Amino acid sequence: MASKTQVLVVCHGNINRSALCAAILQSAAPDALEVRQGGFVNGGRRASKKMRDAALAHLSIDLDAHRSRIITREDLRWAHRVIYMDGGNLKRLQEMMPNGEPYEHQAWICLGHHHDPHRDRIPDPNYLPRGEEFDAVVHMIDNASRRLAKNLISFRA
Repeated sequence: MASKTQVLVVCHGNINRSALCAAILQSAAPDALEVRQGGFVNGGRRASKKMRDAALAHLSIDLDAHRSRIITREDLRWAHRVIYMDGGNLKRLQEMMPNGEPYEHQAWICLGHHHDPHRDRIPDPNYLPRGEEFDAVVHMIDNASRRLAKNLISFRA
């Protein structure tokens, strides 16, 4: 059997977008994917209350045990695929790489590119109040993550 595809899911604080995406990827393909997640700031925080509530209510995903973590260069070296949410995340990821150290740019994927329709970013729900707009982002993350999981499984084959 082939080894699991190692996936690192990243967003700014690792309390909303990456927490939900990682949970969806892990549940969609536990035998095919090994998932890590992280952000750039303030490790040790729970997923936001509004994300925990929305994930449970809309997707039956329990994020209660989630704790944020700060990604490292080692995480980047470990990952076969790095999933980011927006251009700001990509810029910070690029800044983490020391000068001259290679990385496989094609292995860095914007989650929004797997949404239907295609998007260049997944909005940060941290800045949205609960309601229709917040729920739309939750469903956007769900849609894109499930499509991404299928793509990652086919990459593995």
